[in-house]
Amino acid sequence: MKKFVSLLLAVMLIIAIVPTSAFAASTKTVYVSRNGGNSRINLRQGPGYDYEVTGNVARHNDKVTVSNTSGSWSKVKVNRTGKTGWIRTYYIDGTTKALGTGTHVINKKTKVYADASNSSGVKGSLAVGDTVKVYYTERDFAKVTITGSTLRGWIPMHAIGDEVDLTPEKPSSSAVTVYRVKTNGSNLNVRSGPGTSFKVLNALANGTTVTILEKSGNWRRVKAVNGVTGWVSGNYLVKTSTAVAWVNTRVSNLNVRKGPGTNTAVLGSLPKGTKVTVYSITGNWAYVTSGKLTGYVSMNYLRF
Repeated sequence: MKKFVSLLLAVMLIIAIVPTSAFAASTKTVYVSRNGGNSRINLRQGPGYDYEVTGNVARHNDKVTVSNTSGSWSKVKVNRTGKTGWIRTYYIDGTTKALGTGTHVINKKTKVYADASNSSGVKGSLAVGDTVKVYYTERDFAKVTITGSTLRGWIPMHAIGDEVDLTPEKPSSSAVTVYRVKTNGSNLNVRSGPGTSFKVLNALANGTTVTILEKSGNWRRVKAVNGVTGWVSGNYLVKTSTAVAWVNTRVSNLNVRKGPGTNTAVLGSLPKGTKVTVYSITGNWAYVTSGKLTGYVSMNYLRF
């Protein structure tokens, strides 16, 4: 019994000697995000919007020390002022700040709202693959601008996917070079096979842009931008580094995408009548440039 009492006294003595900070909750010092929309982030008495406001983090990139977390909230001490309180964790460096850098792809179809609530007015909509720039967050919404559009509004944060590099993919080895029909002004016969003995199916006007699908001797099976496909004499085709076309969409602006497919990110858009320079064609997608915007557009909406 005496041994037990002696051991207990020894433990109590050690506890008395060790600083109480050694048993305090672990802390870490971090920065509050730069991209908060307001100049202040409220500090609250508890982990929720129902708790009273006790102070604020008055400027972006303030240092705070995190001492506790509860759900999506963190208890912090503002190093500059010494004030303590609870803020949403996504205001802390590494969460919202990361979300607010670069451009992000939309991974779920969503509406664009006038305010940080799905009960506010609807300003537009976004499809999967659209891209947005995040400016700041409020509760579970983010204020964004849509790439290639003047539209700005609020969208649910769950619709925002990974950050995306807006550098367009380079045309692959399967991309085909653009050619032009060059005659003395007359039309070029398009035949059912590689030779003059084959039936004439159609004709292509001088200057028509085509891509070569197949070769046989001096004959080329081509696909013209107007959809005509067949065999023509290679003597009347001239390789060209670029071709000129115009956007011919009837409904809305034409999306310019990162790669040759609707599953790739939208880099911007072009209104009807915009002149583009075509460099190569992959399947039904043209690799084009217009001003500072470069990427892939559907051939269905180009007029040559």
